[in-house]
Amino acid sequence: MGDVSSDFAAEYITALAEHLKEPREAALVQAYELGRKALSSGLGVLDTAKVHQEALATLLMRATALPEAAQMAKEAQAFFAETLSPFEMTHRGFRDAYAALQELNKTLEHRAGELAAANRELQNEITERKQAENSLRQLSGRLLELQDEERRRMARELHDTTGQTLAALAVNLSLVDGSTGKLEGRASKALGDAMELVEECSREIRTFSYLLHPPMLDELGLPAALRWYVDGFSKRSEIHVDLEIPAKGIRLPRDLELTIFRIVQESLANVHRHSGSATAQVCLAIESGHAALEIKDKGRGIGEGEMDLAGSGVSTLGVGIAGMRERVRQLGGRLEIRSSKKGTTVKAILPVEATS
Repeated sequence: MGDVSSDFAAEYITALAEHLKEPREAALVQAYELGRKALSSGLGVLDTAKVHQEALATLLMRATALPEAAQMAKEAQAFFAETLSPFEMTHRGFRDAYAALQELNKTLEHRAGELAAANRELQNEITERKQAENSLRQLSGRLLELQDEERRRMARELHDTTGQTLAALAVNLSLVDGSTGKLEGRASKALGDAMELVEECSREIRTFSYLLHPPMLDELGLPAALRWYVDGFSKRSEIHVDLEIPAKGIRLPRDLELTIFRIVQESLANVHRHSGSATAQVCLAIESGHAALEIKDKGRGIGEGEMDLAGSGVSTLGVGIAGMRERVRQLGGRLEIRSSKKGTTVKAILPVEATS
């Protein structure tokens, strides 16, 4: 810094002497350039002022009279002011930059406040949505429970009331047939037809009652109920179904058994209504901690558009797939449906808390 200061002092006194000898605009321009040089060399305002003071003191010693010295001091003041111009401009630039930075900080703080408010609002919306989803899930679960209870009640009503009424009617018709002797003509045929109709209605009522809610599901367990349903389905639909299930002694929680039965019921119904497959396969495996159910067919498959609608719960296939998804979700499991031109596979993985 010493060498820089010395060189600058020498250049400064030379330029100031020329300005005092003959004040000109060019000398003031040179003073401005000296100020820029001092600034770029790392000299401060006080360093520059010291250089100016020493240079002026040296030059004033050359004055021959007081008026001349006063005039020199006045001209030197203008020269020094021009030398300090770069310092002032730099200071003003720093000040403006600092003011702009302060304004930017205020803007950022304001934006941060807005973002925080928006984030709080978003979190509130997420919370409200989760609450709505939980409420909807609980409502869906309750609707499924009510549906199952209603099916169980209707099955019991059909079996205990309508079925018993038809049984009594069949007994009465048998009594009529036995007590009136041999009827002739149309009367005998009508009585025979009536007895056949009563028997057919009894079978249909019994089948319909069991489809609504098979009593053996509660009494004998899932394997027996699945064997009964698959056997009846094969006879009614003429679709051959291979059934692979565990031994008879295994019992699962009631909700889990009902869910598995309904998935098999709905999946086979879809095979019959939509796939055109002549065969199907149902496989149930009880493994450590979960039950794996898989239903396959070799039909025409489900179109992508229909699969999208089925996943959203609004399906041309009916509400069965949406119902299956909801039942599985209520039990904490997952449902996968894969479909192609070679067939459709429905797979459900359900947690099992305990088996016996």
